[in-house]
Amino acid sequence: LSLTAVAALQANLFTGIEQLTQLTLTHPNRRAKYDLLEAGAFAGLDRIAELVLDDSLAGRALNSYSYEPLGSIPVGFLDGLTGLRRLSAAKNGLNTIENGTFRNLSKLEHLDLSANSFTWLDPGAFEGMAALNVLLLSEDTSRTTWGTHTSRTTWGDGTFQPLG
Repeated sequence: LSLTAVAALQANLFTGIEQLTQLTLTHPNRRAKYDLLEAGAFAGLDRIAELVLDDSLAGRALNSYSYEPLGSIPVGFLDGLTGLRRLSAAKNGLNTIENGTFRNLSKLEHLDLSANSFTWLDPGAFEGMAALNVLLLSEDTSRTTWGTHTSRTTWGDGTFQPLG
């Protein structure tokens, strides 16, 4: 799905198409990104099993094709995706994962956060994700703070199986 006239992923954006089971959001102009991410954007999309947001999210727009890095996925942005099993949010300039980012995603099995530059992951960032068995963090920076502990880490291909 390319949303040509949409720069923001706002609350209730997908009202009326609740039967979707797979959604790939890419901006039609490869250099442009969605720069407003509101809680409730995916309200009612509990049938979505796979969501791809690769290289499509950004922080504040500086001009037509220049953006601040996203930093983190806003808490509440993914609410409504209770049936989600696969999520890919690679290449989005993420550097933190906050507690609550993935709340209500208890069925999520595969999470791809590769090609981001994490410096901080909250200690409970993945709490409640009992079904998660693949977590991709490859191409990440080698210095990451996990809670209050900082260490040099080699993640290899970034795949952790199983988690939890």
